[in-house]
Amino acid sequence: MVVQADQKINPGQLYKSITQFDGIVGRCSKSSCTTCTFRFLRSVRLTLEPLTTIYRAANCFISINNTTMVNKHLTVKTPHGLHFRAAAKILRISREQQCSILLEKKNGETASAESLLEMLTLCAISGTKLKVTAEGRNGCRALAMIEEVFENGAGI
Repeated sequence: MVVQADQKINPGQLYKSITQFDGIVGRCSKSSCTTCTFRFLRSVRLTLEPLTTIYRAANCFISINNTTMVNKHLTVKTPHGLHFRAAAKILRISREQQCSILLEKKNGETASAESLLEMLTLCAISGTKLKVTAEGRNGCRALAMIEEVFENGAGI
């Protein structure tokens, strides 16, 4: 099913589409768990929550019960790549905006923004393309702030 930008759709239609779709990010049922964040299907989470009006915008924005999920492909443009200071800033953004953020390389390697070590082990050098997914109430704002970090390099 293809949805146009800002098109209002029936929540049941989206639910049927998502349940037939593998790999959409989700969250572990244990609130303290960070290792299995984004390993479950989104469809499992949708079966546990009542669906409200759902919108999809041009930048892959989905709103479900006042939470948003935003995906964007970003390129690391700083000469030092994704270094410790930039990773720490992404972690701070994740906590301040109360979002779950996932960084994913083309080869499928993923890192949660809740772990500095995971972000550093991505070895994202200058020019690396990453898919950044932010989920939470301020997902759009968090993604814009992360894009700025990728552009400016967190002060280096």
